[in-house]
This record gives sequence, structure tokens and C-alpha cells, in this order.
Amino acid sequence: MTTAHLPEILAGDRDDEAVERLRAYYGRKVPPLPGDSADDMSPSRPVFSGARFDTFAADQNPPNELTPADLLAVGLLGVHVPGDAALQFLEVRHREISGLLSELDPTDQLGYLSKAAFESRLGGVDSPGHKLWRLIRGHDIDVYLGVGEVITSKLLARKRPHLVPIYDRHIGEAMGLGSSEHHWVVMHELMSSPELVERLTRIRSEAGIESIPLLRVFDVATWHAESQKHPPGSGKESETEAPYNEEVVGEDDAAGL
Repeated sequence: MTTAHLPEILAGDRDDEAVERLRAYYGRKVPPLPGDSADDMSPSRPVFSGARFDTFAADQNPPNELTPADLLAVGLLGVHVPGDAALQFLEVRHREISGLLSELDPTDQLGYLSKAAFESRLGGVDSPGHKLWRLIRGHDIDVYLGVGEVITSKLLARKRPHLVPIYDRHIGEAMGLGSSEHHWVVMHELMSSPELVERLTRIRSEAGIESIPLLRVFDVATWHAESQKHPPGSGKESETEAPYNEEVVGEDDAAGL
């Protein structure tokens, strides 16, 4: 089916490097922005805007409802939900999306699902996860929404952070995947490994970000390491959907997940 593999940053003896990459990603901007006091290092000043993805507008992130705040949250990861898609999600198909989300337990963790449970939640063509993916992609309507696999993965990861992993080109390259087609299956297999879960948990603890889901730890460490291979000007640092360009707060250029 696929020759996908664990990203190098998580496969060998690079745990210390992974810790430092996470600390860099979730760190605070130094110095403060113009107008800030010298000691103003509030949570609103992350180096990478994506550091706020999981916690942004937490009071507007109900588990079984897609909200305007969710659409803004994926913008922190450098992608934009087109207007037509936003209207579909928030108005036309809002009830349908909520119904499918309600079939996915917010407490489910990808690596703890049996094969049968994985198929019933995400892997099977009749599973709520599969139906949500197709709905958000607009596969069952005649209107082009402009929402690709990257935006879709980020929206679903916002709603089910312990269950749905984020996919983009950097993640795909690091794992030997050419698209998101087998991503969920591969991630389920990888996250079912107690050794990997223990490693990610240890890396998360040493980085001081215990509240971040393990799937996000996997994502950020992989993206941060892989993106270093494609410096600005290489021709590989961005794409039409801009899934790999996260705004660096206070900068004009883009760099990040």
C-alpha cells in the first residue's frame, strides 16, 4: 500500500533536537513588539502564530460545532478558508457537520483505537471521519469550495486534536507520503506503538508543553525539522494552498506550519 515511515526527527537519537525545536516553536517573541513594555511577554506574542492553534478562542471551540473561531484558528497555521466554503460550513451544512462530529468521541485518541474502532471512526468509507473529510472537501456537491487536503486536515485537527493528525507537504515528505490518502492509516499504525507514545510524551514534557496533544507534538517536531530543508528561495517553501507558510508574528514574510 505504501512505504511510509516515521519521520527522521522522531525515529532515532534526535530527541534532544526535537525538544529544542518544540521550545523554539512554542517560545515567545523577543524583543516585545513596538509599543509593548519591556516586560510584556504575554501569550499573545508567540514566535509562531501556530503556537496558539490549539488554545485560540477556546471558549468558542465546542466539540460538536464548527465555528467562525475555528476558521480563524486554521489561519494561524497559514491557510485561508475561502468565503464560499465558510458559508457552506457555517450556514448551509452546519447541522450536517455537527451531526457527524457528534459521532466522534472528543476523548478518543488515535493510537488507542483498535483496528475495528479506527475503521468505524475514520478509516471506513461509511465512518463519520471519512464523511466529514469528503463534506469539507466538497466532494459531494457541484460547488468548488477551494478546500484541499491541508485545510481539511487542519479543520478536523482543530475539532478532534487527539484523533485527527495534520497533513501538509512537509509532513508528507518526512513520512514518504505523496498525498494524504493513506495518512490516517499510517498515523494510526505509528501512534499504536507504545515506544513512540512514550517518546512523544517525554519530548513534550521536556519541552514544557504538557497541554499540547501528542499528535500536535508529532506534527510540530516533524514540520520544524523538515521545513529547514527548504529555505526561502528554494522554490519548495510554499504552494498554492500555502499549507506550509505560517505567519511569524510581527514579520512581513511567512515561515511556519
